[in-house]
Amino acid sequence: MGFIVKKILLTVVAVLVILGGLFAYKVTDIMGIFAAGNDSKYDLENVDVITDSPLDEQKIIFLGSSVTDGMQSRGISFVDYIGKRDNVDFIKEAVSEQL
Repeated sequence: MGFIVKKILLTVVAVLVILGGLFAYKVTDIMGIFAAGNDSKYDLENVDVITDSPLDEQKIIFLGSSVTDGMQSRGISFVDYIGKRDNVDFIKEAVSEQL
């Protein structure tokens, strides 16, 4: 192979690697994989239950968007915290814009 062909192939490979890296970065950003709010100290297992909550054993339907869905926090949102903390039986209906 000639020098020019090798240089072109190397350039194409470099561009593909950069595009792949940008794509991976965007996916991890959208999913909130490295967001500070996803730290283990915020896991649902660490939520204290309110024993005398006025919402205890109530059924609540939450309608919303990506925030309700927990799109950037691995599917865990405020809805899940309310469900755990207040012992609420909930339905989470959310429509998120897909990129």
